[in-house]
Amino acid sequence: MPDYDKWSRWLLETRFGGDEKIAELGLRMLTQLRDTLLEKASLMGGQVLLDVGAGDGFIAFGAVEKLGPRGRVILVDISRSLLDRAREAADKSWELLTAANSSR
Repeated sequence: MPDYDKWSRWLLETRFGGDEKIAELGLRMLTQLRDTLLEKASLMGGQVLLDVGAGDGFIAFGAVEKLGPRGRVILVDISRSLLDRAREAADKSWELLTAANSSR
C-alpha cells in the first residue's frame, strides 16, 4: 500500500468499502453533484476557481473545460499526496504551480 496520510487513504482506498459496484454508483452520484455545483456556480471562460479541500481534484478537473484556456484552477488541500495525485492526473498541457507549506 502506498504511503498515504489518513485523508488520502480514506479518499483513495476505503471510502467505498472496497466494493466496486458501490464505488461505481458513488462516483456516478458524485459526478452528478459536481456537475450541478459547477452549473450553479455559473463559471465563465477566463475566471479563476479556488478549490479549497480539493482532495484528488475531482471538482477542479470538472471545471477546467468551463473556464477555457485562459481560466485557472487552483487546488488547495492539507494532503500533499492528494495534490501529487492530482498533479499526475492533470493534462500535460496545463500550467502547474506548486506552493509549499512554510510551517513545516
